Amino acid sequence: MLSRERVCNALNHREPDKIPVELNGTANSSLTGEAYKNLRKYLGMQEDKDTKISWITMGTVRAAEDLLKKYEVDTRSVYFRPSKKNELKFLNDGSFYDEFGARWKPASYYYDVVERPMSNISEKEEIKSFKWPNPYDDTMIEGLMQDTRKLYEKTNYCLVADFHTLGPFEGGCYLRGFENFLMDLYSNWSFAEPILDRLTDYCIARWEALLNEVGDYVQVVCQGDDLGTQKMPYISPEIYRKFINPGIRKYMIQYG
Repeated sequence: MLSRERVCNALNHREPDKIPVELNGTANSSLTGEAYKNLRKYLGMQEDKDTKISWITMGTVRAAEDLLKKYEVDTRSVYFRPSKKNELKFLNDGSFYDEFGARWKPASYYYDVVERPMSNISEKEEIKSFKWPNPYDDTMIEGLMQDTRKLYEKTNYCLVADFHTLGPFEGGCYLRGFENFLMDLYSNWSFAEPILDRLTDYCIARWEALLNEVGDYVQVVCQGDDLGTQKMPYISPEIYRKFINPGIRKYMIQYG
């Protein structure tokens, strides 16, 4: 059984010939830079001097093809290119401003947000005037269709469209700050609602931009939303069902 069939069978609850192997398909299933470097050294493999970042704030990288073949990985990742119109702006202390205007600072193996662009917003009009990144940035899809089609036609790997945008709840906490946004949900819904609506629309637009290019070739898409800590959810199931789930259902119905 070939990799593409193996993964699709498993996902559709049909027994594959063996358990599929997934590594690198998404940023969440990738190695951190340090772990990747140490693994290659442990395996006696040459250093990867052209290591590509998969998600800078998490410190994850895209493992090279030689490592994926060594572990007989069944998936290959499909993802946006870095924007040439909205490049990250790094400061002398190693921190940087992202496309939303949030500032991230190095913290051990990853980055933490130290400036949130909506943290001081107090009027709904300010939400409407907030400058959002362009979800249809054409520099992020340059050559993407051609490369993905080649992977589809020349290999038998299961192609995974990596997540590339914030989920609505995670995005609200990220833009406003956890304390602000959680308080908005509980006591200022008229303020939280337009933020969630805009994040949902942005998410849908990003998927539209990606799937218009590669939708005919990928078998799996990945979309995340960070809803909990290591011990418990951030919010009650009731708050989730009432305020968060409608937005998630909106983009899942359209692109799920």
